[in-house]
Amino acid sequence: MTPRLILVLFTAGALLCAQVAAPDPGRKAVIEGKVLRLSGEPLPKTTVHLRSVTAAPSGPFTASAPTGYVVTSDSSGSFLFDSIDPGRYVLSAERTGYLQQWFGARGPNRPGLSLTAGADAPLKDLVITLTPQGIISGKVADEDGEPLAFAGVSVYRMGYQGGQKQLVRAGSAVSAADGSFLAGFLAPGRYYVSASDNRATINGGVAERPGNKAEQSGYLTTYYPNVLDPATAVPIDIGAGTSMSGVEIRLIRGRLLRIRGRLTGSLPLPGSVVLAPSTQGLPQPAPVQSDGTFLFQSVSPGEYTIRSNRGGPRNPGQPPLSFVYARVNVRDQDVEGLDIPLGVGRELAGTVRLESEQAAGIANVRVALQMVGGAYDSFGFQNAVARPDGSFGMRGLGPEKYRVSVSGLPQGVYVKSVRFENVDVTHDYLDLTSGSGGALDILLSPKAAGVSGVVRNEKGDPVPNVPVTLWTPGRPPNGVYEVPRTASTDGSGAFQIFNLAPGEYRVAAWEDVEAGLAQNPDFRARFESTAAKVEVQESTHATADTKLVGRDAIQAEIDKLP
Repeated sequence: MTPRLILVLFTAGALLCAQVAAPDPGRKAVIEGKVLRLSGEPLPKTTVHLRSVTAAPSGPFTASAPTGYVVTSDSSGSFLFDSIDPGRYVLSAERTGYLQQWFGARGPNRPGLSLTAGADAPLKDLVITLTPQGIISGKVADEDGEPLAFAGVSVYRMGYQGGQKQLVRAGSAVSAADGSFLAGFLAPGRYYVSASDNRATINGGVAERPGNKAEQSGYLTTYYPNVLDPATAVPIDIGAGTSMSGVEIRLIRGRLLRIRGRLTGSLPLPGSVVLAPSTQGLPQPAPVQSDGTFLFQSVSPGEYTIRSNRGGPRNPGQPPLSFVYARVNVRDQDVEGLDIPLGVGRELAGTVRLESEQAAGIANVRVALQMVGGAYDSFGFQNAVARPDGSFGMRGLGPEKYRVSVSGLPQGVYVKSVRFENVDVTHDYLDLTSGSGGALDILLSPKAAGVSGVVRNEKGDPVPNVPVTLWTPGRPPNGVYEVPRTASTDGSGAFQIFNLAPGEYRVAAWEDVEAGLAQNPDFRARFESTAAKVEVQESTHATADTKLVGRDAIQAEIDKLP
């Protein structure tokens, strides 16, 4: 069946459904329920939001300008929506002193379940239980114990991003005039706290340079209870509604280094460059002067990358953007006289093709590159959308290795092969460390497989709204990081995963798993022997009834991870 015929049939079916199931605009749906404390007592004066699933809600659903309805719970904690249009919605509640909670979610800051509200089927007796916020408060001081105002305080938890274990920011605060700080809206968990001297950022935007040749020193980012290495920081355990006070951080003074350099070449100068740590940390910007010079100050020893903003997709007829990329190792001396040539970076052209008689391209398929290793930040991520003829392009890529991922595929289509300069990289890295670029050919097949199933607990009962992970067993070749497929069970415990390549897979469902943890191959490997096994061929569908992995079993394996 050709893509054109599929589109025609889909459009005709959608029009038929619209004619048959068009709602009566005069009839309204009803949703009602209660908001409770953890103790089960009613929680009045809570703001309850109802948002259409066709809009992108905030919180765990990645949001921008949602639309919907709002009410406030009464003295008994009850809420009522009685003038809403029939449709599918997500429901959330928030109140000062509590963490936002979505209906059906298995805890704060977790995705919830959608609700279908019909004019003939009111939804009643819904319950949302709010968790009180945790708070960490204390004082930031200098080495003599004197208070430091305008210090930046960061609260971290140990988490996983892109399968990599690292500190993930969970909250922040700024110290007041007396050095005090308060960081709230913390969910139950274990946290690490750091403080940095941010007074230089409030000088009105004036770029200040040292006024003498003396060795420059300043306050380094310090972790509670006064250490520079986050690995030796002392964690703070926060329970529901816990308020941990008296956390004092005395900033450690040390030598601060500077990096001074110049951009050379005939291309237009970028407005700024950034200094990015090779491991963990936030990029530090610096303006580029009219003569191409730049200066980074207050730099701690470490390995960094100096770079400009990424070039973005390549548009026909658009002039090339200046690209800056250089590695620098800062030890115990200032870095002076660093010359960095301007360029356009690595360029990548490509084509997305559908395996068919006409080998037609597929428009709107998104191709993404994620830089391997280093800090998990947005610079190392680029993406482009295929044009109607299937072509796409990227530029401003650094000389790095990248993972290739393809999304936005029509249902029933999978990635059959990815080739770079006639070399198969379907299960390998895209290596741009040498050369100026190349062509990427992505072949799609309309014969994808699918897997569905029902997740059950030890009693055999279906479990709603839990994450499900599907992955290829064994260690990937060449150490290539595999991005597993994920889904969530619906209200009846069922899940579906489409667009699979033929092969053997493992499927597991998690009662309570840290976001990003299931992307870690070492974690998944510990469950391969107990996960559901499933094998699919092209154009086939398999069933994987999956048992739920409990919290205790998950935590036991987390404790064994390096």
